Amino acid sequence: MSDSNGVRNRARRRAVRSEGPPPDEVGVDVRVDHTTAPPTQQQPAEEKAPTAEPEESPRDPAVDEKTVDPAGDEKTVAESAETSTDPAADANTEAGAQTQVKTSDSAEAGALWQRVVAVAAVVLAVALLAGGAYIMNLRGDIADQQTRRADYVQTAKQALLNITSISAETAEADINRVLEVSAGDLATEYEQRKTDYAGIVKKAEVRAKGKVIDAAIESSDDHSAIVLVAVEQTLTNGAKEGQQQRQYRFRVTVSETDKGLAATRMEMVV
Repeated sequence: MSDSNGVRNRARRRAVRSEGPPPDEVGVDVRVDHTTAPPTQQQPAEEKAPTAEPEESPRDPAVDEKTVDPAGDEKTVAESAETSTDPAADANTEAGAQTQVKTSDSAEAGALWQRVVAVAAVVLAVALLAGGAYIMNLRGDIADQQTRRADYVQTAKQALLNITSISAETAEADINRVLEVSAGDLATEYEQRKTDYAGIVKKAEVRAKGKVIDAAIESSDDHSAIVLVAVEQTLTNGAKEGQQQRQYRFRVTVSETDKGLAATRMEMVV
């Protein structure tokens, strides 16, 4: 009898422990006095109460439907793949874009350079033609100036040769040669005095011959020039025996006249 009562008590205690404390005792601080309570006997492993699994929280059908939509998952994955930022892919894309920009810039630079070269070639050709024409004109002008200066000098030298060369036997002809290369004041003076001059030459039995030592242009323009002429004259006459040599320097003005270049004025330079 006692054994059966003990079995019932143990079963009742087990039922109480599995169900928990009574509702009115929830929140009551139950403290166990370990000094008085006897040591509890450890239950065998197979007698432990099974752990209750947590109940699953209720799910929203709309959320479950959106979450488990296969098409939505594939679209989301595709969009994620499209919008993903892969550094290597970005670097390749940027490198390709830079290459395209450089290629475009190179093509534009090449076309621009070709246009610049073409324009430069045309400008250079025009400059060469203009330069060649200018050089030819300049050479022509220089040649004309040199020819003109030479004509000035030659006219002055010839006038002095005719003036310093005269003989008693050919006095009139010698004076006419002076008139051929003179004009203006010089020609007027010789024309007015040629008879008197010829008579003096014949009476003194003068025989003179001139020689130009040097001649140079002092100044000149397109129509006239002043030429310095140094001459040497060898002279003989009936009053003195032997030859006499005299040197003179003259400033001769040469001008363009109706007869061409002629000596228009002459003065002795001391």
